[in-house]
Amino acid sequence: MVGQQAMENMRQQSTEKLKQQSKDNLLNNCVLPFFGMVAGIGFLVFGSTIDMDMGPLNILQICGLIIIFIAVMSFLLVYYVYKTELRIISKGNLPRKRKYNRAQNQKTLQKDDRRRPNQSSLYSGGSGTTMEDAVVITTTSEPSGVHAEYRYVEMRCGKRNVDWKLKTQELLEGSDGKSYDLLIVVLKNGTVRDFYFDISSFYR
Repeated sequence: MVGQQAMENMRQQSTEKLKQQSKDNLLNNCVLPFFGMVAGIGFLVFGSTIDMDMGPLNILQICGLIIIFIAVMSFLLVYYVYKTELRIISKGNLPRKRKYNRAQNQKTLQKDDRRRPNQSSLYSGGSGTTMEDAVVITTTSEPSGVHAEYRYVEMRCGKRNVDWKLKTQELLEGSDGKSYDLLIVVLKNGTVRDFYFDISSFYR
């Protein structure tokens, strides 16, 4: 849990750093449109002092309006890019969780089971009590891998929804860069148990 908290802190720091970079880029990208706006206003003011007999607007004033229009559109584009970057940064750093449906892709699960009659070949590694001692799922198929996680818990704790119930399931990223699934289950006597699975073989 300490490692998970450290990862969350690092993720938040990274998010704040990216947001600050986006803000700096916004300010830098607004410099040119700002000077364009000033130049356009200058053309308008200077053009109003010259009588060229060209109707309500002379060539300098028309140029000034065009420059101001381009500057305003540039401001809007820069701001839109900035807001889009913020949304992407925030979305990309939200805690990731997955929920699985055991009935999903049932045909695929059955095919995988026929190809792997020895279920022990699906597992290696440790006992799954901690992330460092995680059970390694060896299959490269995600439906089969998810099915194997629940089957492992059933081998240890009994039948699901009879001897135990799933409390929560979380997708974690270890300090080693690998992907882990954490299944927290509650036994019928009230005991809470954690099962960590290394799912790097089928999830990146």
